[in-house]
Amino acid sequence: MDRKGQRVSTPDGKGEVLETVGDEVNVKLDSGETKTFPDDDVADDSTAN
Repeated sequence: MDRKGQRVSTPDGKGEVLETVGDEVNVKLDSGETKTFPDDDVADDSTAN
């Protein structure tokens, strides 16, 4: 499922999905850092604005 632009929570904090590749999700964290996480470690963040 394409989640590009979706706000998510990760083990390293909240951020926005840049892209999904297979079972991995590239996320730009609110800190400005970009990281890749396994899909299982990324959760929808419905509380984010």
